[in-house]
Amino acid sequence: MKIVEQYIHAVTRHLPKEKRPEATKELHATIATRLDELGGSTEAHAKSVLHELGDPEIVARKFNREPRFLIGPKLYGHYLYILKYSFFIGLPIAAVITSFSLLSQGVPNIINTLVDLVTILLGVALQIFFWVTLVFALLEKGGIHYPLNLPAEWTVDHLPKLPKHRDLSRTEAVGDIIFYLFVLSIPAFLVTYWSLPGEFGDVPLFNPEYIPMIYYIIGVAAFVGILKSTYKLLAGKWNLGLVITTLVFNAFFIGLMVSLWAFDNVINPEFLATIVVNTGEQSANIVKWIDWTIIITIAVTSTAYLYDSFTAVRTYLRTRRIKKNA
Repeated sequence: MKIVEQYIHAVTRHLPKEKRPEATKELHATIATRLDELGGSTEAHAKSVLHELGDPEIVARKFNREPRFLIGPKLYGHYLYILKYSFFIGLPIAAVITSFSLLSQGVPNIINTLVDLVTILLGVALQIFFWVTLVFALLEKGGIHYPLNLPAEWTVDHLPKLPKHRDLSRTEAVGDIIFYLFVLSIPAFLVTYWSLPGEFGDVPLFNPEYIPMIYYIIGVAAFVGILKSTYKLLAGKWNLGLVITTLVFNAFFIGLMVSLWAFDNVINPEFLATIVVNTGEQSANIVKWIDWTIIITIAVTSTAYLYDSFTAVRTYLRTRRIKKNA
């Protein structure tokens, strides 16, 4: 019965994934027993049984024995939701802004840059945690539930709709978009802003002959990546079209990175010459660091996209096999 499934979904969505099967089984058994006692599985009887069971959030706490003391039980689910999405949105934005700021200071020391980045992101995470927790603690203490539209008394009419089955979470698809934009923003920033003062003005990192082409590649890669992730978001399931789209995009992206590095003098020779003038004996180490940084970045990113392709094919084949055997 749909209303029963809605109720069980409303309970289990507040539970850890490993506890959901047991809770679902127990709730089905309890509801079935009460319906038999009432004389049948009518919608009126179902509503009566669900009303007896009560607020799904309260029922969920009976299955989840882990204590929750930081925020009161009425707001705890909403607190976790807001905290999770604050991290999900805030940390990538902070990472991009911080990376731009650190890279704008000139040729960085890789260790110091990573330490600074991690330190700043930890500070941002602590700030998000502190302020979200403080706001919800004040709401709980003052009994202020109105901003969250929490009902004073739960009824069956408050049951949420059943979600459509998705093999792919929306978080994964949105995360892909953020990842593409973050990855592509780094070369875009380097092309636009990373330069050294030279004898006749600023000397850019990349060869000026290739800069228009690099901008074009970044724009195409961003457009195709967002298009693929949007398709992934709308599809919600691994199908043949999505698998092919993923394989083509990943091959396209890997090919772009490798082919770009294959061109001679992509790194501006005048930039390297300026490093020699400014750093003297350290120039060879800095040039080597630049080369290895680019090579390692291409290797790691290509490996990630190859693994993503393998995962897409494996998941699609496994889903087909399960449907065939069902």
